[in-house]
Amino acid sequence: METMTSQPTMTAAMPPVSANGPPARLEPRLDALAQSQHRALSGIRGRLLSGARGKEVRSILVTSGLGGEGKTTIAVTLAMSLARTSDAPVLLMDGNHHSPALHDLFQIPAAPGVSEMVLQNLPVEQAIWSTETPNLYVAPWGGEKVYGTSVLDPARFRPVVEGLRSRFGYVVMDSAAVLATPDALLAAPAFDGAIEVIRCERTRRDVPPAVKHGVETAGGMLLGVVLNRRRYYLPRLFYKRV
Repeated sequence: METMTSQPTMTAAMPPVSANGPPARLEPRLDALAQSQHRALSGIRGRLLSGARGKEVRSILVTSGLGGEGKTTIAVTLAMSLARTSDAPVLLMDGNHHSPALHDLFQIPAAPGVSEMVLQNLPVEQAIWSTETPNLYVAPWGGEKVYGTSVLDPARFRPVVEGLRSRFGYVVMDSAAVLATPDALLAAPAFDGAIEVIRCERTRRDVPPAVKHGVETAGGMLLGVVLNRRRYYLPRLFYKRV
C-alpha cells in the first residue's frame, strides 16, 4: 500500500464540541504506552488509511478475531495519535458490548454512552467526555444491561455514526472480538473501514482470513492489519535491510 502523505481534507470546519468534565485521565500505564508508540502509530495510520482505494477514511472500526490480541490498546493509541496530529476533534467510542473497558481506562462513568445515543437519542454532548489529550473525546458503552444487537443494528447505529462523523474529524471505535462475539460485525458497515489487530506468535493463522471474510460479508471494508507485540530476534536494523 502507498503511504498517505497528508491528512484527509475536511469538507467543512468541524463545529465546536462540548462534553462532560473535568477532562478524563487515561490509566497511567496505557498513557505511557501510547506516548511511547505515538510515532509508530502515526506511520501505521498513514499506511492503513491509504489502503481505502480512494475513499476518505474518517471513521474506523478496530477489532480482532479473538480476545486478548490488544485491540483496545491499539484503538486508544490510534485515537490519541490522530488527536495529536489533527486540527479537528477525535472521538474514541466503546463498541465492545461484551466487555466494555474504556470507562475504566479513562476513569469515567460507564453510562451514559453509545447505547444511550443510539436507543434514547441522547445528545452527543451528554454521552462523551473530554480528555487530557487535546482534541480527544471518549464515549463509554453505556447501560450494561443493553444487548449489543439492539444498539449495533444497522438501521439504528449507522445514522448515529454518520452524525458523529459530521461532528468529529475522526471516529474510532473499539469493537468486540468478532469471532468470539459475531454480532459485533453488525457495526462494520457503519464505518469507512476496519482494522484488525493480530497478536504476533499467538493468533492462529486461520483467524485473519476469517475476520476479513466476516467484515466484508457484513458489508464493511478491511483496511489492513496491525501486528501487535512483534518480537525482534535479530537487531531491528537487520529487518530494514531484508
